[in-house]
Amino acid sequence: MNLPKVIADLVKAQNDFESVAYANCFSESAVVFDEGKTHIGRKEIEHWIDNANNRYRATMEPISFEEKETESILKAKVSGSFEGSPIVLNYHLEIIEGLIQKLKISGLMGMADLAISFIFKTLRPELDRECPIVPLLKICNPKKEGLCIKTITTTTMVSRSTMTMNCLAG
Repeated sequence: MNLPKVIADLVKAQNDFESVAYANCFSESAVVFDEGKTHIGRKEIEHWIDNANNRYRATMEPISFEEKETESILKAKVSGSFEGSPIVLNYHLEIIEGLIQKLKISGLMGMADLAISFIFKTLRPELDRECPIVPLLKICNPKKEGLCIKTITTTTMVSRSTMTMNCLAG
């Protein structure tokens, strides 16, 4: 895969856990959005990635790269010491004069939404009563034969969502 130099440098710095080299891929006024937080400026980005490296030991393997008019999107398999590893993340980048000006890291969009949609479309007609499991999802009928969704948990790590579903026979 042919990546722009700054993206190749970013991947190498991430995989080598080199926080300074990673931060040097960004402009002085760059902005990073990750895990619901915004990091502004090269120094703050260096601090953020250093903490993430120590916490998650994440490495990335590029899967695809797409350049659009206003942004580039790097899709990468990310592995590390976090629940759900490995995961696929999208890196939405704005590159100006060979440096990253803006980065937003997100999980595969719609993964949780697709699972919930499937649950409602597939199981909902079979259920004759609701009981709350989590605030936004009410599916349960332990007396009815078939599947009962007992738990649905969403967690975030580097702006990603995972869904864990434990289904038991009625």
